[in-house]
Amino acid sequence: MLLIIFALATRFTNRPHLSLAKRDAAIILSTAVENRLPKKYLADGPEKTKADGLMEIKRNLTKNLLLSGSLTYDKKKYTQAGVLTRLAEKIYELIFTKRSAEVNKVTLNNTHTARVDYTIQPLNLQKVFDQLTSASQADLNQAKNKTRPTDLSQSQIALLQYILISVNWQRYLAHQQNNDAKIQSYFTIVFAARKQHYLITEKTLQFIQTKGVNNVGQ
Repeated sequence: MLLIIFALATRFTNRPHLSLAKRDAAIILSTAVENRLPKKYLADGPEKTKADGLMEIKRNLTKNLLLSGSLTYDKKKYTQAGVLTRLAEKIYELIFTKRSAEVNKVTLNNTHTARVDYTIQPLNLQKVFDQLTSASQADLNQAKNKTRPTDLSQSQIALLQYILISVNWQRYLAHQQNNDAKIQSYFTIVFAARKQHYLITEKTLQFIQTKGVNNVGQ
């Protein structure tokens, strides 16, 4: 009899409850959109770090674009690596600290999964970069007269424009506001009986972080 009671009690405690699903869903969503999801909530794959995010942004910034290795502008030497790092930091902040998200509803699907319906603020990076590029054009011709060498190649001009954007980021985006309507989506969380909390897969994490983000070139 005691064994039966123990078995029933164990089975009961190993089953997820809606309150637990709601708690974990809120934690997972809020930390995933800020790229700080604790490893304990990730079912597979490596933990995502800020360094990973910055590296991916840098790859996108240099995609199909030839940049000079360095350039002296306004008596200051800028390197490609330094400029890309500064731009990547700015874009990272837009993606992972400026987007609001909230859980709308959590529904238990069965004994081990739950559906999380949520709302998130989209981000059109192409629109942002178009604004930055357009705003920098007015400064570009004047900036060419403050460079060494003065006869610039296309790769040097491309780096110069990135320099201008990185230096004048706040001014160029002073009147830029994200008024796009929030979008709705959902993802699935899976209950891990041994750990007594819910998890998401690496694929789901990527889905949450890229939902509504329109990257440059898309």
